[in-house]
Amino acid sequence: MKNKKICFFVKIDDIKILDDVNFYAQDIRILKELGYEVIITNRISELFRIKYDLYFVWWWTYAIFPLIASIINRKPLIITGTFNIANPHNSYHSRSFIERILIKTPLKYSDANIFVSEYELIEMKKHFNYNNFNYIPHIVEPKYQNQTSPILPKEKFFLSVSWLQKANYKRKCIDLTIKAIALIKDQLKDYKYIIVGRYGDGIHELEKLVKDLKIENLVQFRGSVSEEEKIELMKKCSIFISPTYYEGFGLAMLEASSCGAVVLSTKNSAVPYVLDNLPVYTKENTPEEIAKSILSTISNHNIIEEKARQGIERSKELFSYSTRLNGLKNIIEKIIK
Repeated sequence: MKNKKICFFVKIDDIKILDDVNFYAQDIRILKELGYEVIITNRISELFRIKYDLYFVWWWTYAIFPLIASIINRKPLIITGTFNIANPHNSYHSRSFIERILIKTPLKYSDANIFVSEYELIEMKKHFNYNNFNYIPHIVEPKYQNQTSPILPKEKFFLSVSWLQKANYKRKCIDLTIKAIALIKDQLKDYKYIIVGRYGDGIHELEKLVKDLKIENLVQFRGSVSEEEKIELMKKCSIFISPTYYEGFGLAMLEASSCGAVVLSTKNSAVPYVLDNLPVYTKENTPEEIAKSILSTISNHNIIEEKARQGIERSKELFSYSTRLNGLKNIIEKIIK
């Protein structure tokens, strides 16, 4: 593929973020390993300045511009990401008519759409009768896959990972989990609840909730942490707590499971497609049910050990780096000239 140029386009404010977000960095690395010259941009004007051999785009939201460039230059277009077709809070169908047209047009006319979730592929086929749909999952870096034998002893803390923006923390039930911790605080003894993730406009509400519930000694907000620290926390936590109202994939849960953590979640959207029966599933997203699930899990050490091992093996089998590399290789070689 010598001299073949790929435009890697994602519409974000700060292009430096690409190095910190695994799924962007992984695809860039894969394209380079396949022998292509990868030109990275977040600027619409750059789409038209150079004649590329392929446009590789993350997200459909701004894909209309790469589509126009690909038509003008008569070169193929690939779009990947999560479409959120069934997201009850921010779905495609909740957008304005104009927005839906701008998103649907590249979906229809791209050479390939690659969904990172099997669940989304199934849902998309219910809404659109297009023949350019493909599935290549998100992947987990080997550093997340616990190589330790035996599995590291668990420490007395629970972990959640979430951007603490209001809509996002509510979707991931962070507030409900805090209330669950308050319900069983007398039974948790030395346990702590650690919340990791970039602060957003919801952090003050959550801090106030913790204070009102008088559990400041149990809940810790760590903010953004290094990837190394996040992995270490995932390996050592007693439970990775992630009940949810919707997941297009659930990458943090997969990463935690790969690290040997027992995941507590909700059996909806993409979660069972990615993790199957590995999580401890709460019956519903209420503080009472989340609290019950926490107590039943920490009292059963055999479940913790068994699910930890199964999670590591499932990650290696289905979500390895080679899975996405080979998948992208096959699709690109079919459409690039």
